[in-house]
Amino acid sequence: ESIKNQYINYMDLSEDEFYYIHPLWDIGTYFHRLFLAYPYINLWGLKGSGKSKIMDLSALFTFNSLSLSDASISSVFRTVDSNFSTLYIDEAENLWAKADMGDDDTSDLVAMFNAGWMNNRLIMRSNKNDPDKIQHFNPYCAKMFASIKGLRGALQERAITEITLKAKKEDPKGDLWPIENETTIAIRNKLYRFALQNWGMV
Repeated sequence: ESIKNQYINYMDLSEDEFYYIHPLWDIGTYFHRLFLAYPYINLWGLKGSGKSKIMDLSALFTFNSLSLSDASISSVFRTVDSNFSTLYIDEAENLWAKADMGDDDTSDLVAMFNAGWMNNRLIMRSNKNDPDKIQHFNPYCAKMFASIKGLRGALQERAITEITLKAKKEDPKGDLWPIENETTIAIRNKLYRFALQNWGMV
């Protein structure tokens, strides 16, 4: 309820169900490793429709949140494997930029995201210092995408899609932006305690 109230305070979501889906998804990031799979969230809407705002609000609560910006594939899966991070990928249409220019769609990031919705689908890489040594990385983690054009292929099928709409001009929420404060810190601290106390039961 505390997280839901934050979404109500900051966002005018297109469907009331998402005032429940977002808080439950945020809480679930603390337990996602217990499950075989965890759905992505696909924020799809025009420029200025609140996609980045939803991501910034969610990132205040989720487990080890990390927003990606021009990150290398190796740094991403190493971080996920070690920190179980919740990833936020804004302007996700750029993942298919090469394909839109007529090149082959062989993005390593897309392949990693396609594999990373299920647990224990490992990525193998050789060690630079010891080429004969093979390392295994688990790309499985909670991920939220935001884009104007939407996701494609398997990635879209593995996500809960939310159509975002621009706030009405008279809606004061449009001028509000979520930042870390005493309330959000208190909620996140409760989530860490909740996860530690209920891990076994879940």
